[in-house]
Amino acid sequence: MLAALVALLWGGQARAQEASADAEAETGAPEARGERSAAARAYDRGATAYRGGQYDRAASLFETAYRIAPNPTVLLQAVRAHERSGQPGRAATLAELLVRTFPEATGTVAEAQELLGTLAPGLLRVTLEPGEGSPAWEIDAVAQDELVTYVAPGAHVLQVTYDEGVVRERFTGRAGESVAVETAPPAEELVAVEPEPEVTPMDGPAPAEDGGVSPWLFGTLVGATAIAGGFAIAFGVDAQANVDDYEANPTREAYEAGRDRERRTNALIGVTGGLALTALITAFFTDWGGDDDTSVSVTASGTGAGFVVRGTL
Repeated sequence: MLAALVALLWGGQARAQEASADAEAETGAPEARGERSAAARAYDRGATAYRGGQYDRAASLFETAYRIAPNPTVLLQAVRAHERSGQPGRAATLAELLVRTFPEATGTVAEAQELLGTLAPGLLRVTLEPGEGSPAWEIDAVAQDELVTYVAPGAHVLQVTYDEGVVRERFTGRAGESVAVETAPPAEELVAVEPEPEVTPMDGPAPAEDGGVSPWLFGTLVGATAIAGGFAIAFGVDAQANVDDYEANPTREAYEAGRDRERRTNALIGVTGGLALTALITAFFTDWGGDDDTSVSVTASGTGAGFVVRGTL
């Protein structure tokens, strides 16, 4: 009997809402007529869902109708549907919104206050103070649309998204308490520019001054080339003499001696050519107006010759 009475009441309210919307649509602007018609349809579908026990769907449809065309009666239906669906926090949030927004609707406000008085003692009332801007906020990853919200007692995380960035605040409270959470846009981070580190010169020998090669080195190389060339000529004459001896007495010992003299002569020819090339290159880098501590040593023996150059290029 009671269920039939509720269904009859809801059907009457839905038809009254739709009839009112149709009547106003005849005289309003086209945009307004479309909005009222859409609100009436959402309300009617919400009433049907409510009568079928689909309280979650009914609450969503009633809120849709309210957002399209704000009305205290529609908002009260959303409060009732949320309470029936086991969402006391949302029901209390919308009930306080109704009391605050439509104080002139005395009958509807009285019922909303009664529901709020029943639900609020078991909930934590949260007031958000977001500071400047129009941020979006969430509590425990659930989007919120009212600055005053009711949640279950305990610990929660508030996330407020500003244009400048995201701010997160933790808060907690017991049933029946009221807390205010104040936030502000995050300050712009200033990137500190670190100065370049100063390079401290290390102690050590002063770098050598740029300069050319000492003329003395060039002269020494020329002299060494001449000496090596002289040895090469002498060893060449000796090797040729050994050829004559071998032709007169072709023995194994004479052959090996001739081979040794030939290798020695070839080595000296190579040393002489290297010295000559070095002297030629050095001539291009010689500082004819300075000097340097450069030395050249040439060694020669019965089996060959060599040279060592010491200095700074």
